[in-house]
Amino acid sequence: MWGCPLKRRKKFNMKILFCHDHIFKEYEGEYYSPGKISIEQMESYQSLGDNITIVARSNKVTSLDSSKHNQITHNRVSFCAFPNASNFKSLILRKELLKKAIKIASQYDIIIARLPSEIGSIFAQAGRKLNKPVLIEVVACVWDNLYYFGTIKAKLYAPLAYVRMRNLVKQADFVHYVTSSFLQKRYPTKKGALTLSASDVILSTVSNSQRNLKKNNEISIGVVGSMDNKIKGISLAIKAVKILSNSTNEKITLHIIGPGDKKKYQNLASRLNLLENINFVGSLSDSKAVQKYLNEYIDIYIQPSYQEGMPRAVLEAMSCGIPCIVSCAGGMPEIISSDYVHAKGDYKQLAHLIKKISSSEKIYRQESEKNHLLANKFSHERLIYKKNKFYNLIKDRISEGSVYYNKS
Repeated sequence: MWGCPLKRRKKFNMKILFCHDHIFKEYEGEYYSPGKISIEQMESYQSLGDNITIVARSNKVTSLDSSKHNQITHNRVSFCAFPNASNFKSLILRKELLKKAIKIASQYDIIIARLPSEIGSIFAQAGRKLNKPVLIEVVACVWDNLYYFGTIKAKLYAPLAYVRMRNLVKQADFVHYVTSSFLQKRYPTKKGALTLSASDVILSTVSNSQRNLKKNNEISIGVVGSMDNKIKGISLAIKAVKILSNSTNEKITLHIIGPGDKKKYQNLASRLNLLENINFVGSLSDSKAVQKYLNEYIDIYIQPSYQEGMPRAVLEAMSCGIPCIVSCAGGMPEIISSDYVHAKGDYKQLAHLIKKISSSEKIYRQESEKNHLLANKFSHERLIYKKNKFYNLIKDRISEGSVYYNKS
């Protein structure tokens, strides 16, 4: 396949439709993402085509903090607003939403559906009905996502969403997994499908400097995640800090980075007499800003999530040489030593592991060096090479007629 001439590939400069549930902000005619999606991510699809349209939800705002948002629209990236498909009403109106999706998708050459997401699944179905090539990006498990979301409705919906996502992945000709094995086992592909196993995280830099534990009578712990639900385990992080603060003379500070309503976590910290130990950082604009913050302020990074795929923040922390402690959720055990993986929900074990690393300069440096080495495997250059190779193979399959493709 790699013998395919460049001229042939250049002909397949496809119009791309990227579909996800992410909520963008519309400000003065432009669209912005609060950190999760960046223009660099969109530009990584250029091997498939120069022009990409994002279809997702949006909210119009009258003011915007540009330091905490990425502008996503520019001359090659446009935006198409789609109704909220993540509520009960949308289940009843799903046929109408599918009709709307078919009308939109008919104008594009390839559909990229990032799952789990309701908009992604609707457009994956639309692509199949139109006989369009569909690339599914499997970034997490929808069952875990809904089960740990925190509501009874989400738990009841989890089985249906899980079966639907399994079927969509099973039917797909092209699938990009962000894990090495976890998501592949839960969402297998059909025989002959073209697949890629690679993180979707674009690391701007990987530090090569030796990291040492700061001994200034303070240990700074970082966690990144939305505060709008329990999925990221932020309450577990706060409870672990309580245990640590009772067992050491050092000041423990937890830096919580991410969007969402912090009130319930402030209330928890207040009940535990920890308000002085918690720093609610809020959203940061992009991966570079997160890496910069972690590198400057954080000694140990934790990700006590109930659900994950391959979390960006863990890789960002690793790229800074920061020792990481994670739960056993998703693909995290694929990249972190089993000695520093705790059971979901076990904040006591989390506290024990934090103390283990923070009490030993030797262990700290060992984990730092391990993370440096592993982070290099997720460098920007390696990821782009893998993705470009995968996308060129997709174009070869389409041009050879292995997948139906309507050029009109």
